[in-house]
Amino acid sequence: MIEKILSVIIVVLVIACTLLVLTRITINEINFDGGIHTSEGLHFDEITGENLQAAIDSLVVLDGYYDYWFGGGTVWVGGNIDIYEPIIQKSYVTVDFLGHDAVMKDNVDFVYLTDGIFHSTIKNVFINLSSDPVYDATVIHIYLPPESVWGDHIRYNAFENIEIRNKSPWKTGEGYSEHNYTGIWIENRGETNTFWNIFRDISMRACGSGIKLTQTTEVEAPALGVGWNNGNLFEHIFINQCRIAIEFETDDNLRNGFNRNLFLDVKSQSSQYCPPTEYGVKDIQGNGNAFVDMLIWDWHVCVNGPPNYGESGIYVYWVGDDAYDTRLDINGRGVETIPEYYLDEGTRTTLQEGRYDYILPAPEDYSKIFGLSLLEIILIIILIILLIIIVIKKVIL
Repeated sequence: MIEKILSVIIVVLVIACTLLVLTRITINEINFDGGIHTSEGLHFDEITGENLQAAIDSLVVLDGYYDYWFGGGTVWVGGNIDIYEPIIQKSYVTVDFLGHDAVMKDNVDFVYLTDGIFHSTIKNVFINLSSDPVYDATVIHIYLPPESVWGDHIRYNAFENIEIRNKSPWKTGEGYSEHNYTGIWIENRGETNTFWNIFRDISMRACGSGIKLTQTTEVEAPALGVGWNNGNLFEHIFINQCRIAIEFETDDNLRNGFNRNLFLDVKSQSSQYCPPTEYGVKDIQGNGNAFVDMLIWDWHVCVNGPPNYGESGIYVYWVGDDAYDTRLDINGRGVETIPEYYLDEGTRTTLQEGRYDYILPAPEDYSKIFGLSLLEIILIIILIILLIIIVIKKVIL
């Protein structure tokens, strides 16, 4: 009787493991299948921006009473895609480009997040910028308009494994952009907040501003005061030959809207060409912002080599007059060797230089072992144990 029960359990486990494996194979084959797919079963054969937006929109529902997003899921893009309109991201939606190219065919943002979007993800994409028309928009744009009200926070969103490709920075003219685009822009013009968003494993080339944080308000006497750009994480970012690597921008009377943002392992390559690098980090403002394992490469080319146009090499690090408790941990040669290009107007700034590495190891994903999920592993272990029990019983009997 016991053997029959064990046999039934084994059959059930074998079926369950088979279904899990088939599900994994189906998801993995999307990469080669072409088309646009959603986790809810919607499929588009043609890979277009319009179909991608329809797939995103199909996964969420806006409750009219509570004005709250429900639903969510994943969209897989199974091939290269041309972008003519911004991707309007929605809460709880992950868009995985599976390592394919997104080609900017017009001068528009690549992805756009606005009022109240949270828990969304964009990942695994090569973004090729346009030279006809010249691309000077923003690639990743988080925007809170002046009419935003308290509660329209943009939070917990992630942007991972993204490469922004542009033409060589020393070439201009026909077929080349003017290198004025912004890579990542958190633009807050209301009285609400952007916080705890993650930007990880992103590289960009030949831009105007690599990372830009803006805090202004056009609201007269806002009821709850100015909004905030707080606690955002920028990790493993490479900014190659841009005019400004990191920039803080704010109204004179709103200087403290940036707090405890962490820039971890951000590297910037300076350039004397088009555009020449003007600032490494420009006008840091707010409380407790930290730059850990930060490095501006080859600043000397900005101050020794003649640029093609405009000013270059103004400040490698500029800590603004309303910055408090800023932490600058610089990896290697930097402020110490060129003090005339370091400006500290802040309060209680901590500056440390040295040839060390603050790069943190990637967190271990204990839910995956040899590519298997934790549930699959548990089922396989149970199956093995049951088989061992049956073998032992056979041998003993």
